[in-house]
Amino acid sequence: MSLEPRPGRLFLAFAVASWPFVYGSAAAEIRQSDLIGHSIEAAWTDSVRYRRTDGSERNRDKVVRVILYIGAANHIFERETSQQISSNHHWQPGPRLKEDVEALGDSEGKTQWQFENDELIKMHRIRRGAHRMVIDFQGAGDAPTCSVSLIDLHKGEAGPIVTKSNRTGSILEILSHTISDVSCKVTKGNLLAGE
Repeated sequence: MSLEPRPGRLFLAFAVASWPFVYGSAAAEIRQSDLIGHSIEAAWTDSVRYRRTDGSERNRDKVVRVILYIGAANHIFERETSQQISSNHHWQPGPRLKEDVEALGDSEGKTQWQFENDELIKMHRIRRGAHRMVIDFQGAGDAPTCSVSLIDLHKGEAGPIVTKSNRTGSILEILSHTISDVSCKVTKGNLLAGE
């Protein structure tokens, strides 16, 4: 089944921010090869409302920072850090670090990266549905700018979007998912090498 945006009561998550670091031609198209040797740094506040299996509903807000580096062999090196800033719980977990390496264009696996029409697209499949992140580029060569959008996708009409808690492993139904305070910038060189 194809993944489609969830209709009806689920809130569609969409947010965009742009941060140019070098002025370039807005009309120029960026190629996949232009991204090799560049880092992309994005950050946003991620807000989710979900329903647990016992029927109770919870809110969760966290700050997310993602650094990507595009290697010479079209491998994407990813580091994501997140810190929860509010929830219905009486305690706050510490920062979470996740690192990954994926081949651009590889259609296998839980996480897939594609480059299409000036956009770098990450599709991350969850228990039922997927999270889709789109990094849109403007400019060309060594002078691109970028913007970011995120959306939850629904798999056909087989019920709600469902994920699993990273902390407890419990099943959660996503009721709404929005992002805010979004930033994105492109830098020549490997930012991950300096961290």
